[in-house]
Amino acid sequence: MRWTALSLAIALVCATVNQAVAQKKVALVIGNNEYANEPPLQNPARDARHIGAALRKLGFELVGNRAHIDLNKATTDRMLGAFETMAKDADIALFYFSGHGRQVNGTNYLLPIDVGSYTRATVSLQTLSADLVVTAMEDSRARLKIMLLDACRTPVKGPGDGLVSMQAPAGTVIGFATQPNHTAQQGPVGGVSPYAEALAYFMGVKGLEIFAMLNEVGLRVMKETRNDQRPWVSYSAIEGRAYLNPPDVIVAPRDTPPELQGPGLQARETPPTELRTSASLDFIQLAWKQLDNNQYAAARATLTKGIEADPNSAVAYSYRGFAWYLEGLAAKDKRNAIAAYREGFPDLDTAIQLDPSYAAVHRHRGNAIVATYKALRDLGQPTNDILDRAIDDLKDAVKLDPTSKTNANALREARLLKQQGPPARPELRQRPTQGIAPGSWNPSY
Repeated sequence: MRWTALSLAIALVCATVNQAVAQKKVALVIGNNEYANEPPLQNPARDARHIGAALRKLGFELVGNRAHIDLNKATTDRMLGAFETMAKDADIALFYFSGHGRQVNGTNYLLPIDVGSYTRATVSLQTLSADLVVTAMEDSRARLKIMLLDACRTPVKGPGDGLVSMQAPAGTVIGFATQPNHTAQQGPVGGVSPYAEALAYFMGVKGLEIFAMLNEVGLRVMKETRNDQRPWVSYSAIEGRAYLNPPDVIVAPRDTPPELQGPGLQARETPPTELRTSASLDFIQLAWKQLDNNQYAAARATLTKGIEADPNSAVAYSYRGFAWYLEGLAAKDKRNAIAAYREGFPDLDTAIQLDPSYAAVHRHRGNAIVATYKALRDLGQPTNDILDRAIDDLKDAVKLDPTSKTNANALREARLLKQQGPPARPELRQRPTQGIAPGSWNPSY
């Protein structure tokens, strides 16, 4: 199975309900800049140090106690052997490589800095086969095995180059910085690659369940590269909930206020099971592109297929509810807008029930309630205390992900709206709220 939407989360702390957080976590991190016979690269060394520092914060033990920069073939082979030994029976074994990569005869190869000329017959002697890395992790008997390839940094990006997709054995996830047969972008001079930047950022977000994190990382890379680079993942199913950082804050799920529920619309009864898969992620990626083109109905149909593939996908439910929210924002008639928002609330409620630690869905529901409040206010209809419920949701989003400026901004604007209160005179009901520019509630993916 493959996921075109999203890149792989690094440093996953896998834990099912009531299961202890993983304790033994081992990583080999390599970044190659200074190639003797290949175009030199400007970011991989910084990428590797950036990822290595983030992994240390999560309790990973790095091979050699550091990120390795500019390795030749002999040293690369030696580090792989040390990695396999250190990762014996680990909870997580993680391999990260930033640098040049090539595909030959359907196999991916990672290039050390002293790679010379090679043929199809001799390529394995000059390079490191990605298949060997997978084999080393399998032989280590680590519970969760992760390989992240921020590779294929050729100066010319586009189709016809890049790596090929790989089969992921049981308990293994293989993340690629971009889709098969494409090359990844380098980052700015003095910076890091878009993939490494997104990975490091979302490694610091507590409480993101693995598939929610994969979604956020992939979308961040796509946004930063204007859809030129689309991360890709090969994976096998993972038992239980898996986190980058287990949540420190436990948020009790709340239902949408009854007055916002349409006739007969209630949160769906979808009890989570122990088996968590990412079968919905291909559909989420397609739906994101459809939403970007304002194809709301098409996106919902796509997400419905994703939910059918994985009924436990909080992300798929969240985005289907979010699609209704976006359609409501686009509606010219306030009554039609309210109807759209109400259609989306059951999906948002279900997403929160499935994964209360997913900060984005709390923000989505809070913003949808705010939008409903504004539409009801403009129509002169009672708003009751629904704005307080929106603020509660947005406060939960901030608690779950305090690093997100989007969450903080949404909460701040909702509180400002609350302070201003309803218009004092009926003729003001059709005017924009003072201090909040029309359209300020821009959707955030």
